[in-house]
Amino acid sequence: MSFGFLLVAFVAALNPCRARLVLPERRAAVALGALIALGTGAALAAVGGVFLDWLDVSPESFRLAAALVLGLEGARALLVARPAAEPELAGLGAALVPVAFPLLLTPGVVALAIAAGGDGVEAAAIGALAAALLLVLLTAALPRGTRADALLAAGGRLLGATEIAAGIALAVEALRDV
Repeated sequence: MSFGFLLVAFVAALNPCRARLVLPERRAAVALGALIALGTGAALAAVGGVFLDWLDVSPESFRLAAALVLGLEGARALLVARPAAEPELAGLGAALVPVAFPLLLTPGVVALAIAAGGDGVEAAAIGALAAALLLVLLTAALPRGTRADALLAAGGRLLGATEIAAGIALAVEALRDV
């Protein structure tokens, strides 16, 4: 997995446009949630290889599983552009719920981080995740409104289709390596 592929896949899995529709308006909570997501994603990438060894799963098999997760998440984003609002913890607790979990640390992000760790490209994965989370932070600063929400929903669908394409590319790469 290259840095470019990981960047596109992480942006698609995070889906900043779709997330913006339900992110809290508190910028501090969103920034802290992004840091929590980055730390968790980095830890998952760092232990991905060991984790897969412990499970006795080959990196190629896990890449195929991650591809399935990305495809399913992308289909959901493509069909349901506006996610349901999640309950929020009070104050900066919102950084943990709903920002970090479940909005940013989606199953696709977790699976992609573990798969990257299994392939030994942890540094590229962490860099790509950091760049994708920066895009989430920039998107979180966009003003909301009827027209903006319609554009964000359309962007969310486009990123959903991109996530499906990333899943297919990851599956093809996994099958080629088997």
